[in-house]
Amino acid sequence: MVADGVALVGDAAGYVDAVTGEGLMLGFEAAEALGRHVVAALGQQASSEALSGYARDFRHAYRRYALLTEGLLAVAARPALRRAVLKGLSFSPGTFEAALAVAVGE
Repeated sequence: MVADGVALVGDAAGYVDAVTGEGLMLGFEAAEALGRHVVAALGQQASSEALSGYARDFRHAYRRYALLTEGLLAVAARPALRRAVLKGLSFSPGTFEAALAVAVGE
């Protein structure tokens, strides 16, 4: 997502699937992280090392998005597992709420 003088944000920086609707949130988080690091990078020679802080922050945000999305896709692809997960969550609203909190980074 970074190269000499270039930083990608949003879907251009990484994409798994639109199933979770996380694309906009990830794009906003990436733009915010880039804003935190670009001022320092401007004082350095344009290089991928100058934006290493942004790359680190993006990887952290992307990892949460990718794990959530890949997990949901894996469950959705297996009907028996999907039914079991949904049934289990219906009996435990607190677990469902906790999973949503993790998904949105709370």
